[in-house]
Amino acid sequence: MAEKTYIWKQKLYLSCLLLLLVYGVSYARAANIAVIKSASIKPYNQALSGFKSVNSAQITTYDLQQNTKQGENIVAAIKSQKPDIVYAIGTKAAVIAKENFKQLPIVFSMVSRPKKYGLDKPNIAGISINIPPETQFRILKTTFKKNLRLIGVIYNPENTNEKIKRAKQAADQLGLKLLPEAAHSYHDIPKVLREVLNNIEVLWLAMDEVILNKLTIKHIILSATRHKIPILGFSPRFIKDGVLLALKTNYFDMGAQAAELAIDMLNQKKPDAYKIIPPRKIIPVINVKVAKFLGLEIQPEILEQSELYK
Repeated sequence: MAEKTYIWKQKLYLSCLLLLLVYGVSYARAANIAVIKSASIKPYNQALSGFKSVNSAQITTYDLQQNTKQGENIVAAIKSQKPDIVYAIGTKAAVIAKENFKQLPIVFSMVSRPKKYGLDKPNIAGISINIPPETQFRILKTTFKKNLRLIGVIYNPENTNEKIKRAKQAADQLGLKLLPEAAHSYHDIPKVLREVLNNIEVLWLAMDEVILNKLTIKHIILSATRHKIPILGFSPRFIKDGVLLALKTNYFDMGAQAAELAIDMLNQKKPDAYKIIPPRKIIPVINVKVAKFLGLEIQPEILEQSELYK
C-alpha cells in the first residue's frame, strides 16, 4: 500500500513538473485576471465567453456600463485585486486600462482603430475589430463568379492616406487594381463620385469619418446602385441599405484569440506577443437581392459559409 502511495505521489510530482516546463512558471498557479467590459451588451458578452473558453484562470469581471465615472471605482478595485493581467473589452475599457495600469500586461479586443486611442504601447496587445484591406479584397475576389478587378475608393488624404497606400499594395498582390480618388471634404463627394463610377467595377467603402457619414453614405449607395456598381462595405450595418458585400467578425472567437494572446504574454513565450493583430475568423454577409439585381452569381462554396440578406 505504501509503495502504491509512493508511486502515485511520484506521478503527481512528474505531472506538475511537466506543466511547469510546458506552460511556464506563471501558470504554476492559476493566473489572476481582471476583465473590464465597456458595457454589458451581446457582442462584449460573447467575447468574454470566448476568452473564458480558452483561459482557465481566476477571472474577475468589472462592467463600466458605458459610464466612465464608474471607471474610478473599477480601477481602485482592480488595484486592490493585484491581477497578473487586464483584459479590456471595448474602446472605453481599453483606454481606462491603458491610462491606469502602465506596469501591467493588458490585452484588449472589440476595439476599432486601436492606434488612434494610443493602444500601441509596450505593455499592450490585442485584437483589432477592423478587417484588413487584403482580407476584404481576397474575399471579394473569391465570392463571385465574375472577376471584379477594378476597385474604386474615395478617401480623405489627411485622414487615410497611409491606409490607402497599404490597400493599393494589397490589391496589386491579389491581381486587382485599386483606383483611389481624393476628396478633401464631404462637399467634394458628388463630383468625385461621378468620376469614380465611370471607371470601376466595384466601389470599396473604406472607413473614413471625413468622407462617410449618415448623409454621404446614402448618396454614395444610391449613386452606385443607379450605375449598377456593386459595393464592398466595411460594416454589415450597410447591407440593408444596398451594399452588396460586407464582412463581420466572430465575437466569441475574438475573445478566444485574446485569451491566447494573454497566455503568451503571461508566459513570455513569444517575443512578438505584445502586438495588435486582426481578427482571424471572418464571415461574409451578402445582400442576395442586390446580387440578383446586378446579375452577379455567388460561388456555391461561399454561399455555405456566408450570412445571406434576402
